[in-house]
Amino acid sequence: MVMFMSMILITGALPENSGKTTFAEVLVSEAKQSGVDVGVSKPFCSSSGWYHYEVIEKSRELGFLVGRDILRLHTAAESRDEIEIENPVASLAIPPDPEKLEWNFSQYRFSINQLVLMRVSDERTHHFLVSQNLELLSETLREEVEKLLKSLRGDVEEIEVEMIDDVLQRARDISERALRTLKKRHELLIVESFSNVAAPNKESTEADLIIGVFPGKAIVYEGEKYRKAMEILLDFREPWQINLENLMELLKPLKTIELKPKELGNRGIFEELRNEFLNL
Repeated sequence: MVMFMSMILITGALPENSGKTTFAEVLVSEAKQSGVDVGVSKPFCSSSGWYHYEVIEKSRELGFLVGRDILRLHTAAESRDEIEIENPVASLAIPPDPEKLEWNFSQYRFSINQLVLMRVSDERTHHFLVSQNLELLSETLREEVEKLLKSLRGDVEEIEVEMIDDVLQRARDISERALRTLKKRHELLIVESFSNVAAPNKESTEADLIIGVFPGKAIVYEGEKYRKAMEILLDFREPWQINLENLMELLKPLKTIELKPKELGNRGIFEELRNEFLNL
């Protein structure tokens, strides 16, 4: 089967709980059932060690930090690709012990998504431990992280909080290369962004279709028009410094798709997208 497009980018309309991963799972499964060779990618993936403890358990099993969302997409695609290429940059966030913050609630809320551990994978896998944030964990959670650290393959480099942005910036090029590798391997690559950013990296802006997900609704944009709208807003910013809501005022959707709650199931989404693309 000759594929009609090469890449779909899925992003969220909300910073959290838009339903991106659930939507992507359905799309991946339906594409696969239609006989399409589909690959998946989430270049940057952050998981909560408190709300999703299974991430810590799976990371121990694999020997490297893995993101919850990419595990779901990897499973939906029945993927044979290396998870480190599908998700080259992963981070683990764990809330601090409020007592160690002297019960300062404003500081606690600010720190609720504090990063404790990061992974960046290219030819080799590198882990980075944010030692200051590890010290702020409760003893129980710190013990869990220390057990995880012992299971990781290779060295773990300790970094300061101030170095997190530098590590992420260096990881951008790695995420670009990983995405290019996956594009060459598959007829269709489905890429999930993080949070509600316009695109996780520059390579993903080359998507043929972009889908913004709300709870209950998905909006579909043509890739070329999405890129042109992004260019208007970029100036000295990068695609991951722009949110979908900034672009929506400049764009008219190709179509909208009604979504049901996950428990009720969504069917026929892939076919709708294929028909929409062929009508361009």
